[in-house]
Formats: sequence, C-alpha cells, structure tokens
Amino acid sequence: MANPIKFNFDGASKGNPGPSGVGGVFRNETGEVIHILHDFIGHASNNEAELSALILGLKVAKRQGWTAMTVEGDSQIIIQLTQRLLCGSRLSKLSANWRLDHLAEQLHDLLPNFSALQASHVRREANKVADYLANQGISNPTSSVDSPWNTFTAQPTQRQTQQLATNDLAAHRRATSGVNDPVLS
Repeated sequence: MANPIKFNFDGASKGNPGPSGVGGVFRNETGEVIHILHDFIGHASNNEAELSALILGLKVAKRQGWTAMTVEGDSQIIIQLTQRLLCGSRLSKLSANWRLDHLAEQLHDLLPNFSALQASHVRREANKVADYLANQGISNPTSSVDSPWNTFTAQPTQRQTQQLATNDLAAHRRATSGVNDPVLS
C-alpha cells in the first residue's frame, strides 16, 4: 500500500450491555497522529461498540478521501468479521449475533469505498490511545470529537492522548528497529 493511513479503533461498554463509547486514532505513514475521534453511542454491548468504532472510523476516512488503510483493533471477533467481508464472504453467513447484523451491513456497504484495506488484530496494550478515547466517549456523553489532530485542543484529553500516542510510537520503534514497517502501532 502506498502511503497508508493506519486507524486504531476501540469500543467500550460499561455493563455489557450498558453505556458505551467509541474511539479511534488515525496515523500517517510515519506514525504521527493526524486525526482522532470519540463519541458516546448510548446503550450497547462491547461487540456493538467495537464494530461501531470501526464503522465511524471508516466513515471519517471516506470523508477525508483516505482509500488505502490498515485498521487495527483488539477485538478478534470484529477483526475476523472484517477480514471475512474483505475476502468476499456473504453477509448472511457472517454474524451469529443478531445485535451485530445491522452494523455488519453498514460495514459491508462501506468497504467498496477503499482501494486497499487491511484488518489486523492487536493486543490491548498496543491499542491504548483508542481505548482511552472510547472511554472518553462514555465519560463525556454530550461531547463527541471528530477532529484533525492539529486543531484538537480539548484539555486534559489532548495531553493524555498525546502522551499515550508518544508512548505507543516509542514502543513501536523499539520493537521494530531494523524492520522496514513505516506504519506504526
């Protein structure tokens, strides 16, 4: 993929189902944060929140014109669902969970907007920024964020997000020194 954008996403649910939020962070090919998002989505399960976070991120990417992307999340269920859709699986065979059906349809409908899309599972430790932002969605139910990083000024959220992003970038560089993978975790 040429100049891919990386999107780390996460969903959080307090109660499962319960009050839920979504969060995500977009990075450019050098790992710099270029866009963040978080939102409160109401009452949902953890899987609904995870899938909603991915869908919201893909809608932002579509709006920005980013068609080559890697998406990373810590939910194996949602990553596997996405990978099966990317491989051409029929929508009717994808979800045994009726609560995810309408969201799986939304995901299916978004995928043709991308020329190159890869979905990868990451451990929770590699998804701290997105997790933090998803929890911000729950903590701030009347305030959503969908903002280019250079215009994002909410304090203290910005400081905490920046610190987590810096830590993620440094950890990735240590772990992959000598490896030619410019898309950073």
